[in-house]
Amino acid sequence: MLSKAASQIMGVTLRNIATVGGSVVSRFGFSDLLVALLCFDVTLHFYHHGDISLENYLNDKTIKRDILTSLSISKQSLRAYFKKVATTALDYAILAVGVCNQNGRIRIFVGSRPQIATSAPITLSNLPKAPWSDSQIDAIAKSVSKEIAFGDNFRASKEYREQLCHVYVKRGLKEVLK
Repeated sequence: MLSKAASQIMGVTLRNIATVGGSVVSRFGFSDLLVALLCFDVTLHFYHHGDISLENYLNDKTIKRDILTSLSISKQSLRAYFKKVATTALDYAILAVGVCNQNGRIRIFVGSRPQIATSAPITLSNLPKAPWSDSQIDAIAKSVSKEIAFGDNFRASKEYREQLCHVYVKRGLKEVLK
């Protein structure tokens, strides 16, 4: 999943100069890599602020002007799905979706909305017992797409992004539940 997300970073020129740390610390709303990293248990190690999870860092706007010394990805077994939707391979994403299943724990992240990557905590905390029917998967995907706030920009409207989210979360859930 991480290699797929990294391989889809615009062109070779940008991919060769971009760094994981730079993508994380900058909190870019268009970062495909953040969506993929959020599916894993990632711990960031800062010089002044110490250790913090990636998800907490992205939600905590008080951490500024610090040095990211390293990051750790805990070794884990999971099924994962990543999809970047863009006009062309060399364009910024219209939407990026990451879905993962770690021993029945489902996590869903959506980025390029055009804000920073986020999840749908209300939907994820109220998931029905698995296994799920196609109609339940569709309802979960629809709930995720309604819970997450989308925005407009010159790439796409918020309504279009909401529809993309519904479709790709549904596909992602089907993939990780196989």
